[in-house]
Amino acid sequence: MSALQPFILPILATAGAIYLGKKLYEVTHSYHTVFDTYQSVSTRAELQVPTSFPNYLKTRSGLILHTRRYLVPADQCKGIVFFCHGFTEHSGRYEGLAYDFNKLGYSVCMIDHQGHGASQGDRSYVSSFQSFIEHVIEWMNNEHYNIINSLAGWGIPGFSLNHHQQELIFKNVIISAHSMGGLISTKLAIHLKQYPECLPWLYSSSISPSSSPTSSATSPQPTPTPTSPRFILSAPALALDKSLTDLPLLLKISNILSYLFPKLIVQKMPDVELSTDLVITQIAKRDPLINGPHVFARFGSEFINTIQYCHDNAKIIDFPFLIMQSNQDNIIDCEGGKEFIKKISTPNENKKYITCRGYHEILFDVDRDMLIECIKDFLQQHQVNE
Repeated sequence: MSALQPFILPILATAGAIYLGKKLYEVTHSYHTVFDTYQSVSTRAELQVPTSFPNYLKTRSGLILHTRRYLVPADQCKGIVFFCHGFTEHSGRYEGLAYDFNKLGYSVCMIDHQGHGASQGDRSYVSSFQSFIEHVIEWMNNEHYNIINSLAGWGIPGFSLNHHQQELIFKNVIISAHSMGGLISTKLAIHLKQYPECLPWLYSSSISPSSSPTSSATSPQPTPTPTSPRFILSAPALALDKSLTDLPLLLKISNILSYLFPKLIVQKMPDVELSTDLVITQIAKRDPLINGPHVFARFGSEFINTIQYCHDNAKIIDFPFLIMQSNQDNIIDCEGGKEFIKKISTPNENKKYITCRGYHEILFDVDRDMLIECIKDFLQQHQVNE
C-alpha cells in the first residue's frame, strides 16, 4: 500500500482533469449543437411557430428579444396582460391562453426571454437573473408606449379612445406567468415595491402618446393611485421538486462553480411528462424553439438564490395574487407557492391559492377549463371600471 501512495495524488488529479474536461466539452458541444440548429433555420415560417403581431425589442444591453401582441379592438379592451413563459420554452406555446384572455376582453403581450425562443442570447443561460427583470421592465415600458399610441389612433381622427378610456385600460394591468416566468414575475413584484418609478405609467397614466419610453425628460414622477398590477401565476418556480433538489455535488456547490466555470453543465432536467395529455410532451420534444434540458452552473446558482430572495422579501408585496398549482407537479414543489402566498402582505380576500390535477403544465392539462374560470373570476373581482 505504501508503494502506491506516491501515485494516488497524481491519479486523482488526472481523474479530476479528465472529468472537468469532459464537462467543458459537453458545455461547448451541446451549446453549439443547439445554437447551430437554431440558426440553421432561415425563416420563422420554417420554424412553424404561430405568431400574432410579432415584434422585436432591442434592449439597452444590445440584445434583440422577440415579443408578441394579441390585441382586442380598442373599444372592447378592458385591460392588458403581460405574460412571461418558463425555463427552456417560448411564448408561442401560450397562444391559446392569449386567445382565452382576448375572449375575456384583455389584450395580451408576450416576450421570449433572453436565451429562449426567437430571442438572442446563449440558450437557457444568463449571467444574472436580474437581467430577466430588467428586460421585462424595458419590454413593459415599450409595450405601454406602443399600445397607448394605438389606443390614441396614432393621431387619426375617428380611430382613438379618449384619455379617460385609455387610463381605464392601464388601470387593469395583469402580470401572468408560468414556472420560471412566475419566479421572474415574483421578483418583479418585489422590485416594483422597492422602485415604483421603473414603471411610472402604473402610478400615473398621463404619459403622452408621443413620449418615448426611454425619455426621462418627458416621463412624469409616479404618484400612488388605488390601482396596482394583479399577478396570475401557474406553477411558479418558488421551490424545486425534491427529486431536483437531491442533485449531484456539482449543483450543491454551484455558487462556487458559477464563478469558476459559469457554463459548466451541472444537471440535466429530468425527462418527465409535462402533462397527463402525452401529446403535449411529444409536441414540446419536437418544438425547435425549445432549448435542451441542460442547467448551467451560473444559471442554477442564480435560480436557487432568486427563490430564496423572493421568500425572504415576500412580506413587502401587497398586490393581488392568484397562484395555481398541482399537487402532482413533477418539476416544481407546490409547497413553495403555498408558503409564499402566506408570507405576502396582500389581504386574504385579494390572494388565492388554487390546487388542481395534472402535472407541471397545468394550463395544458385536465383542469384547464376550471383554471380559466378561476382566472375569469379573479379578473372580475379586481376589475377597475372607473
